[in-house]
Order: sequence, then C-alpha cells, then structure tokens
Amino acid sequence: MFVIVYEYEVEPPRVAEFERTYAGDGVWAELFSRAGGYRGTELLRSVAGEHRYVVIDRWERPSDFDAFQAMMERD
Repeated sequence: MFVIVYEYEVEPPRVAEFERTYAGDGVWAELFSRAGGYRGTELLRSVAGEHRYVVIDRWERPSDFDAFQAMMERD
C-alpha cells in the first residue's frame, strides 16, 4: 500500500465546497478512480482547528500513482 497525505487550511467560506470536493466520494476521488491501483480517499478534519484538514489517498503501489500522474499530463 502506498499512502499520500495532504494537509490543507481552508478559508471558512469555502469549507463546504472543500468537503464536497475532497470527500471519499467527491470529485477528487472520482478523478483518481480513473487510474488503476487507486484504493480510495479519506478526508479528516483536524480537532486542533476547524478549518484544517488532512486528505489521505491510498494507492496499491507508487508506480500506480506515477502512472496516474503521467495520464493527467497527457490529458
């Protein structure tokens, strides 16, 4: 399993949009699901600050993520 973790601080007026986009069934996950080896996305909100988030993307192997990036560069 290959895991990528992103951390974001979101402006209050954009929180709802951000949560919709980066949720496990959001646009972000929908885009990644076009690639082989993608295993899912998880959105977590920080308890330290209500506008801080962690997005966790799971891939079978690093090469699956690399192939996805190459596919996006071609599109």
